[in-house]
Amino acid sequence: MRRNPKTDLTLELILDALTYDPGTGTLRHLKKPTRNKRSVVSEKPTTGGYLRISIADHRLFAHRLAWAIAHRVWPLPYDIDHINGEPNDNRLCNLRPATHAQNLRNRGATRASTTGVKGVFRLRSGRYVARIKHNYKQVHLGTFDTLGKAKAAYDAAARMLQQEFFRPT
Repeated sequence: MRRNPKTDLTLELILDALTYDPGTGTLRHLKKPTRNKRSVVSEKPTTGGYLRISIADHRLFAHRLAWAIAHRVWPLPYDIDHINGEPNDNRLCNLRPATHAQNLRNRGATRASTTGVKGVFRLRSGRYVARIKHNYKQVHLGTFDTLGKAKAAYDAAARMLQQEFFRPT
């Protein structure tokens, strides 16, 4: 069962264990870890590059902790989005609350992408198709002769539909 950090782990405990520098995005230990489980703090990066911190048997992402320390409130029910897409850049100016759907807009192409461009795939004929998802529906943007034209079509649609969460491909 997943724990709710808002009810199980108090902000006071976090403030006693960590300090946060909003200019550099660095979280530092205030005390050396001891054998007392309530004060043990450990850091471990995830495979995606996010820093995960364990405090009192709770594993939390560093960017969520940074937001909570800086604003003195849990970022629930929102995700915390890295504006520049860098998972280890936890400076306060690079963090913003976002819904899960908004947070997904700021992603690049997945590893499964054969073209390396988000929203664009290649047909057997050699032509390229651009699609974007909007309001839970797939929107066909067109079929193009070159990857560059398909990418430009996706970027234009994404800039219009995703606004401040748009990130060029």
